[in-house]
Amino acid sequence: MRINSLSIRSRIAIGATALLVAVGAISAAPAEAFTSSNTATVGGTTYYVKAYSCNSYWSSCSWNSKATISKSKYWSHYTYLKTNGINVSLNISKSPGISITGNGTKNATLHDTGTGRSSYMSGVAQVSPFSVSFSAYSRLYSGGQKISSGWTTW
Repeated sequence: MRINSLSIRSRIAIGATALLVAVGAISAAPAEAFTSSNTATVGGTTYYVKAYSCNSYWSSCSWNSKATISKSKYWSHYTYLKTNGINVSLNISKSPGISITGNGTKNATLHDTGTGRSSYMSGVAQVSPFSVSFSAYSRLYSGGQKISSGWTTW
């Protein structure tokens, strides 16, 4: 009887150790990334947009969006961010910075305008481990053209 109880204790200890190693491996795993981009050339001008977001995360996910034009023009660049889950939070580092928290789907829109050849926005989304997804989308309006990247994930 004593041998069996030691055997059961040994199995529990081995199982607990394996679980701790697995959790440590998951939390130490590097984030994966999704990128969506699009390019269009109209009248000799090339327009390019890109959205990037990490896919695999424990508590935070970096994102960025970029818009470039081959010739200096007036532009309007939008970045849309979306996260789904329980107790999700979006913290955006782009000045002036915003924070959105709550349950369900949360969306944030950033808008930048200027004259030149490029626009870049970036930040970090703080999410709970129960968040289902986080994604980014980039759209550029310039020279009468509208070009979009598409969502980096659903």
